[in-house]
Amino acid sequence: QGVPSSPQKHTIERYALSDDGRRLIIDVFLEDPVYLAEPFSGTLEWQYSPTLSFHRYNCDPEISSIFLE
Repeated sequence: QGVPSSPQKHTIERYALSDDGRRLIIDVFLEDPVYLAEPFSGTLEWQYSPTLSFHRYNCDPEISSIFLE
């Protein structure tokens, strides 16, 4: 189940804090010559938000697994 990948898959993730210390910058590189026509790369940025509140919830693995089909 899940996203297919081969033994040739290679992933690099680099994490850095922005100069102002308010953002987490994540650079991702993924290559898998068996399943990808070309390497994939991208950047994510998460911004610090002191007013953000987190809510707990129960994760149901059976329901979550529908996204892997």
